[in-house]
Amino acid sequence: MAVEFRSISDTAQNFADNLCRWERSSAGHYEVWFLTLNERATQRGFWFRYTIEAPTAAAPYAVLWAAAFDRRNPERNIGLKREYHIDEFRFEGREAFNLQLSDSLFTPSRAVGLVDTGVHHIAWNLRFKPCAETYHHVPPTVVRLARPSSFVCSPNIDTQFSGQITSLPFVPGS
Repeated sequence: MAVEFRSISDTAQNFADNLCRWERSSAGHYEVWFLTLNERATQRGFWFRYTIEAPTAAAPYAVLWAAAFDRRNPERNIGLKREYHIDEFRFEGREAFNLQLSDSLFTPSRAVGLVDTGVHHIAWNLRFKPCAETYHHVPPTVVRLARPSSFVCSPNIDTQFSGQITSLPFVPGS
């Protein structure tokens, strides 16, 4: 599948909303960066997720997830994941959003990845124009008063993508 748009700028004004909060030592931490996109013409959707988890009773690790959905042919829907040693996770700098997980990449204007199980795979190489503002699911006043243990925000709530996505569709019985 190919999608296209023309980028004006690759600079995200809201890059701080995507910065990694984990300092690489605390246990009991889970952090997620993801993107979803839909292609209306084909009624297909995609979900890509980069995660880190530092359980309280085990060593930290990172996971790359990919899912492809086909509304017209739901039997072709597929979800894949691949776990990585935490040493393959890199989050560079505090001045920009630049996440690397093995050969995969997620920045303010680009997402690249491959999840290959040996039987099925989904690969993506996408570019997008970052949104100017982040959508915060919980108002700042509630965050200050309630001090929740997790925070949810959507830095790119309405984004157009260009690039390539390839997927080996799921075939029942294979």
